[in-house]
Amino acid sequence: MRFRGLDLNLLVALDRLLTERNVSRAAERLCLSQSATSGALIRLREFFGDELLVQVGRRMALTPRAEELAVAVRNVLLQVEGTIIERPTLDVAAVRRTVRVMTSDYVGVAYLDGVIRALQQEAPGIGFTLVAPHSEASAQLARGLIDFAAMPERLLTGPHPSRTIFVDDHSVIVDAGNRRVGQTLDLDTFMALRQVTVRLADGPPNYESAISDLYGNRREMDVIVSNFVSVPFMVFGTERAAVVHSRLGEIFCRMMPLRLFPAPMPLPPLRIGLQWHELCDSDPVLGFVRSRLLSLAATV
Repeated sequence: MRFRGLDLNLLVALDRLLTERNVSRAAERLCLSQSATSGALIRLREFFGDELLVQVGRRMALTPRAEELAVAVRNVLLQVEGTIIERPTLDVAAVRRTVRVMTSDYVGVAYLDGVIRALQQEAPGIGFTLVAPHSEASAQLARGLIDFAAMPERLLTGPHPSRTIFVDDHSVIVDAGNRRVGQTLDLDTFMALRQVTVRLADGPPNYESAISDLYGNRREMDVIVSNFVSVPFMVFGTERAAVVHSRLGEIFCRMMPLRLFPAPMPLPPLRIGLQWHELCDSDPVLGFVRSRLLSLAATV
């Protein structure tokens, strides 16, 4: 079917090509042969008068025109799916779908674990894929690569709506048998201990930037890990200390012989927000998931 000269069947192919940036992978997602997908790309190039995908080294990159089209085409397909294809009434118990959330392992353990378990009591067929955070959350929402982002609010940029889901502060964990720490933890003792810290790959800066701004590089960074859940294992059985998010620290101390202290320095609270695509309301499944993610936040 054509609309103003464009074969509308090509919109789905265009969306897959611009998302995958690879003809072979797009063909797999479309359940088409590689030659048929290459033919669709040729027709799209002719219609838009643009290369759309160009070879840069060993990878394909989007042209500026393709970057503009990627968001627009994804929005059109989301509207069609949410307003025409989806049933007007939603039987959540019968839904079979995977929801993709960009978030850290910290938010996954401290918040999403309990929320997902509660949500799946209503909708056992809704699964979740948690994607590691990075700086392109807004762009990934726009392109439909993720459905939600649950991250520090300062990182939730772009035009998409968002809501605060919880606020956390910071604590310090040490091994329960650490004899260098008494009943309280003062700043001098903390600074004298070897430290475990987190540096996320292509992720946002964490509390370490605030500590460095306050005290420079006075601490000895003994172990650096790439995720939050590794931290207690690097503290257990040693004289190390680690700054952790308080919610996570409480969970660690329930699971391992550790002690939890208030952070001995002023650190700004961490506000975690949930962001979703502005067309989420047109998708009843995502609308249901969003409402539960927000309403269950206060219970976790």
